[in-house]
Amino acid sequence: MMRTVRYAEGTRVAVESSRAEVERLFRKCGATRIAIDDDTGAGVATLTVLLGERAFRFRVVRPTLDDARKMRTGGRPPRAGELEKLVDDEWRRRWRVLLLVSKAKLELVSSGESTPEREFLADLVMPGGRTLAEIVVPKIAAAYARGGPPRLGPGPSNRSDDGVLDEEDIG
Repeated sequence: MMRTVRYAEGTRVAVESSRAEVERLFRKCGATRIAIDDDTGAGVATLTVLLGERAFRFRVVRPTLDDARKMRTGGRPPRAGELEKLVDDEWRRRWRVLLLVSKAKLELVSSGESTPEREFLADLVMPGGRTLAEIVVPKIAAAYARGGPPRLGPGPSNRSDDGVLDEEDIG
């Protein structure tokens, strides 16, 4: 079986360079505030950006040694330092992916074809401090558990209310 190569796999670009590039990209597109919180204890970096009057939060999760074990292919035991190298490689790759996705979405915004809210909807920070994804994704899962997947194809759904969101859910 042929292994699929993931975007930026094998990149040697330092995390700090990718972070700086992401920051420059958002500033170029009008971000007035950018904060990066690198919580090494929790293994996550959080980037918060203020675009216009909207805040967006992105998380880049640092892989663990367990993640590296799962990424490894082959049956032999890992060599000394191999898992740590896989963790570092994946950490660099994840920052490159955030940069790629942000570039594409901000290109749509800057060309007038979209808005930051539309492109980064899941990452939009609501007044209560949670992202829209943190609020909505569990509700979507619950709605699917109750009613199954929606009918695919043209025409109206056979349901009058999807039961996913009420206005107070996102306030």
